[in-house]
Amino acid sequence: MTMDRRTVISLAIGSALPTLPSFAQTGGATPLTIVIPFAPGGASDLVVRTLADGLARELGRPVVSENKGGAGGMIAAAAVGRTGPNGQTLLYGNQGQIVVARHLFPMSAPEPRSMLMPLTLTARTQFLLVVPTDSPLLQAPMLVEAGRRDRLKFGIPGIGSPPHLAAVLLGELTGVSVDVIPYQGSSPMLVDLIAGRLDAAFDNVASSLLHVRAGKLRALGTSGTARASAASEVPTLVESGIDGYAFQSWQGLFAPKGTPGEVIASLVSAVHRALADPVARKRLVDAGREVTTGSSAEFEALIAQDAEAWDARARKGLIRPA
Repeated sequence: MTMDRRTVISLAIGSALPTLPSFAQTGGATPLTIVIPFAPGGASDLVVRTLADGLARELGRPVVSENKGGAGGMIAAAAVGRTGPNGQTLLYGNQGQIVVARHLFPMSAPEPRSMLMPLTLTARTQFLLVVPTDSPLLQAPMLVEAGRRDRLKFGIPGIGSPPHLAAVLLGELTGVSVDVIPYQGSSPMLVDLIAGRLDAAFDNVASSLLHVRAGKLRALGTSGTARASAASEVPTLVESGIDGYAFQSWQGLFAPKGTPGEVIASLVSAVHRALADPVARKRLVDAGREVTTGSSAEFEALIAQDAEAWDARARKGLIRPA
C-alpha cells in the first residue's frame, strides 16, 4: 500500500525540532538539565519528568528537561558531550543513541561513546507487537508466515529507536521481511496503524495498550521474557509462538566524559534514591517501565555487550546508514 508523504529507511530524518524546557522546580540554584533525544510528547517525557521531580527533591536544585530530536539521538548526545564535564547537563539515553545510531547516521556527529560516560541504568522497557483490529493477522505466527511471503510495513517512531531495533530482531530471528516506515514519534505512527496504512508496529506498552483496550488495535504479544506488569493479559511473543524472541530497551543517564568522580557519585546516589520512591516507581511501572538501577560499571558493561551485538548486526547488513 502507498504511504502519504512518508519515506522508508533510506531517507534521513531532518533537523531537530525546537522545544521549550520544562521545569521540575524553580529556585536560584544552577539548574540540572536532562536532555531527551526525542521530539516532545513521547513516553520518555513522562519518565524524565518523574525522575526530575525526584532529583530536584534529592539535590535541592532545579531540574530542567529539554527535548532535542534528530539523527537518531546523535544530535542530543553530541550537544550534551560538548557542554563540558561540570555535571550540569545529562543525557537520558538508550541503546538507540548510544550504540546503534552511529551505524545509521555515520556522518551526523561524533560517536556518542567517545563523548559520554554512563552514570546509571534507570529502567528497562518492553514493547507490544500490535496490528490493526481488522487485520487478518490474528496471531504472531500468522504475522511471521505473512512476512515470509511478502514484505510487511512496520511503523517505527524514529530511525534507530528501540521499536526499530525490535523489528530488526524479529526479522533476524524469523526471516520476516520488513520495510520500516519512520515517523516523528509514536502518536502519528499509531494513527496510521489504526487506519490500516501499516501492517504492524512495536510500540510502548502504555501508549498502545490504551488503543488495544479500546478495540482499535490487536496485541499479538509483548517483546520481553516475561509479561509486562502493565499488560499482564498479553502473552509474550515466546508464549505466542515465536521461539527465542526477546527484546527490552534500556534507559539511563549519561554525563560528558571527564566529569569528576565525586560529581558522578553524588548524581548516581540521588538517582537511586529518587527511583526508590514508591510513588515514582508506580508511576513508571504504569507507564510500562521496569525500574532497574545499578552501578556505573555495571551500566558500562551492559552497553559494551549491546554494542558488540549491534556491531555484528551492522556487519551483516541488518542495519544500514539512513
